[in-house]
Amino acid sequence: EGKFFGTVKSIHWHEFFDTHYRRYCESNLAQFEESRFMSARDFSGFNKLMTKVARTDIEAYRASLDNGKRAKSTINRYMQVVKFAFNYAESLDLIDRNPARKLVMYKEEPIERRALSYADEIKLIDASRNSKSKLLYHFIMICLYTGMRYKEVLGLKWSNVLLDMRSVRLYKTK
Repeated sequence: EGKFFGTVKSIHWHEFFDTHYRRYCESNLAQFEESRFMSARDFSGFNKLMTKVARTDIEAYRASLDNGKRAKSTINRYMQVVKFAFNYAESLDLIDRNPARKLVMYKEEPIERRALSYADEIKLIDASRNSKSKLLYHFIMICLYTGMRYKEVLGLKWSNVLLDMRSVRLYKTK
C-alpha cells in the first residue's frame, strides 16, 4: 500500500528506452549501435518495470547472446548497453534499485594486432595500381601512410585536408 516502505520509483523498460535512453545515446555516444540498442530493448525478459528486472533476467539476456558465434568482447558491448541503461535510469532518479550494479563482464583476451610486412605492402600497392578502380590505389596509400581506419578514410571531407600543412585533421577517432 506504500504506507510503511514509501513508494517505489520505477519506469517500464520500453518507455525508458524510447523516451530517455535513445535520445541520450544518439546525442552523447560517438558510435551509436542500433542493433545492440534494439537487442536490449526488445529482449522479452526485460518487458516489465525496470525495478522488476532481476539479476537472473540480465543473466538470461547474456546467455541468449552467448550462442557460440560471438566473441566475449562483443557480448560485453551488448551487456554494456544494459548496464548503462540501469545506471542512467538511476542517475535520472527514475528507479530505486539497480540490478546491474555489480554485473561482472567477461574477461577479454587481448587481440593480436596484425601489421603488413614490407613485402605484403608492396604486393598490395601493386595490386591496387592494377585494379579496375581508379580510386583504390589512392585509398590504399592513404590507409597505409596515415594509419587511418577504413571508416575514417571514407568519412574524409575536403575541410579535413590541410594542403598547405600536408596533413589531414580528424575529429572523431577511436
